Amino acid sequence: MRCTIRNLTCNYEGLEAGVTKRESMKRDLSGTRRQLEDALAILDVMRYGTDMVATETLARLRLGMDLGDVLGLHGVGGEWRDEEGEVGEVEGEVEVEGEKTVDG
Repeated sequence: MRCTIRNLTCNYEGLEAGVTKRESMKRDLSGTRRQLEDALAILDVMRYGTDMVATETLARLRLGMDLGDVLGLHGVGGEWRDEEGEVGEVEGEVEVEGEKTVDG
């Protein structure tokens, strides 16, 4: 690195203190991957859900509701996300606004 060779402190724009550029890029990739998975799951709801579920989902999205929050309401694709964003499996019955579906 040029800054190290010149005996200067290396600074990278947009990085948190103590985080390497590679770690920052991994975090960005992980976040982007999570967004893609959520978007694909929303498409599955729109494609395979009932007309009522698809309409409610679209309305929530148009109101600006977060994709993860919409997925949490619908129990989409047998998946849920905990507070850290980790994906888990839902088994058994999932209630979707008065409708019951069986996952797992």
